[in-house]
Amino acid sequence: METTQPPVVLIVDDEQNILRSLRRLFKREPFRTVATTDPYEALSCLRHEPVAVLVTDQRMPDLDGDHLIARVKALDERVVCIRLTGYPDPGAPTPTLPPGAVFKTIAKPWDDGEITAAVREALEHHERAAAAVNQMPTQP
Repeated sequence: METTQPPVVLIVDDEQNILRSLRRLFKREPFRTVATTDPYEALSCLRHEPVAVLVTDQRMPDLDGDHLIARVKALDERVVCIRLTGYPDPGAPTPTLPPGAVFKTIAKPWDDGEITAAVREALEHHERAAAAVNQMPTQP
């Protein structure tokens, strides 16, 4: 008998108070959150956990959000990435990432309803993509 685990949302921000706020916000959601201030720990987590959605800050020391997203996509292209940013133009493209690597960009300070809806939408996108892969015919 197989039990399904809730999907994992990985949250990365170098500010502990941001992580606490997001974990508290998502507490009643039907997914499990894993949070870290260290992008390298996030990459390690991705190697050991089936992460569905990444929510990452854009500006972090050592490894910024776009470089983290690029590395996450290299490890598992199915992870749906949401970028948080305090930059004035949150929708501006960045040269670090290919088109489509970022599912949504949300400006800080965020609206609780907006970020919750974005994560739910990202999870639905992940589930649809997984279902499409499972329905593909196998090669002889």
